[in-house]
Amino acid sequence: MIQRIQSLFLLAVTLLSALALFGAWPYYSASGAKAATLTFTSSTINEVKVTEVFSLLLMAAIMGLSGYIIFLFKNRKLQLLYCWILMAMVVLTSIMAYLRYRNISAQLMEQTGVEGRIGIMFLFPLLMLVSISLAMRGIWKDELLVRNMDRLR
Repeated sequence: MIQRIQSLFLLAVTLLSALALFGAWPYYSASGAKAATLTFTSSTINEVKVTEVFSLLLMAAIMGLSGYIIFLFKNRKLQLLYCWILMAMVVLTSIMAYLRYRNISAQLMEQTGVEGRIGIMFLFPLLMLVSISLAMRGIWKDELLVRNMDRLR
């Protein structure tokens, strides 16, 4: 049900993960003679990005699972369980992205002297975690409301 607030939070997670799936997490900049070496090594960066299939699949799984959780509104306990799994997947993805950023930045600094910077995409997992926790709070409030209604019957 889209009219519930937790559905909107889960939809935000889906949109953020879709943006993060197709966005560039770190970015690299250089000027002068270093810019030529950066364009030469950017193909290496793209190959490393392509070989990180697991992190891309994990982000796609986050996008799919968060979209699927929206339609589990009749089974709130399963919805909460999937939200916990989703939260673990987001944490794992952010750790993997940071480690990949550190490895690529260390290689570039060693080879060319170009320094990498963290992009705005590194804020997306934090926003996803906040949205998931707010969705879980809404799901739990619905569960308590249903329990109280069953008690009144």
